[in-house]
Amino acid sequence: MKNREKYSKEIRAAIRNNSMSEFYDKHIAPHYDIPGFYDTSWAYVAFIVSAWLDDEYTEPEIDWATVPVDTLIEVRNREKDPWTPRYFKEYKGGMVRVWGDGATSKTATFDGTWRYARLAEVDE
Repeated sequence: MKNREKYSKEIRAAIRNNSMSEFYDKHIAPHYDIPGFYDTSWAYVAFIVSAWLDDEYTEPEIDWATVPVDTLIEVRNREKDPWTPRYFKEYKGGMVRVWGDGATSKTATFDGTWRYARLAEVDE
């Protein structure tokens, strides 16, 4: 999947809301390690955006140390298993720990460990 496919809704919203500079600074500039939208010439911005749109989308690395407790994530133990929604507890020993049975820190009575985890995409 190309970036243009992954971010099509966000790009349309950014254009509609005249907030393309925020989208660029959040998604494109860090990918290429380049200056922000207003610190770069327009020709260079157009070139970078064009290249980024045609790049293959890659899932960003997650710094689990910065994920707040009770954040909705998706987990599984094998790559072929379906993703299961759970609430994040902690990252320890290279494994993601979540609260059991879809509970949060306020209601959980146990927790579990999973091999694969990603942040859940929440519909707005």
